[in-house]
Amino acid sequence: MKLRVKMIDGFDYRVGMREFPLVIQISTDETVELAEKIDILGLSLELIVNQDIFFGGTSCILAYPRTTFVLAPGEFHEILVDVLEGEYDDDDPVDEDPEALIGMVAGEYRLQVDVRVYRKTAGQGFELINLSVVENVSIPD
Repeated sequence: MKLRVKMIDGFDYRVGMREFPLVIQISTDETVELAEKIDILGLSLELIVNQDIFFGGTSCILAYPRTTFVLAPGEFHEILVDVLEGEYDDDDPVDEDPEALIGMVAGEYRLQVDVRVYRKTAGQGFELINLSVVENVSIPD
């Protein structure tokens, strides 16, 4: 199985933004049956020159997979995520603490995505498959 991350075509990734949408793509070289729910274990952006600037974190873990779907070679299972989701409270007035609401700053970031996929086995069980991708993304001035 393979994991890819794609930026959204047409989205303006820029300084000050308060959302960072991505598409997580899972593909396979053989036909497999997977649990519908895919766990996003980690989703983070870290400014390379200053690791104190960090967005994202971990997500909840599925207790037990139930419904499934079939993924064939050449197909993608896609999940839309927002790395900055939960980072900002929309109810916070901007003028009370403007520094807390700056959003993204310019620079080179390390993007890391970790997911857990549940592949159905011959019996009633599931095999856990952990997939990760790390790549650099730039936010221009």
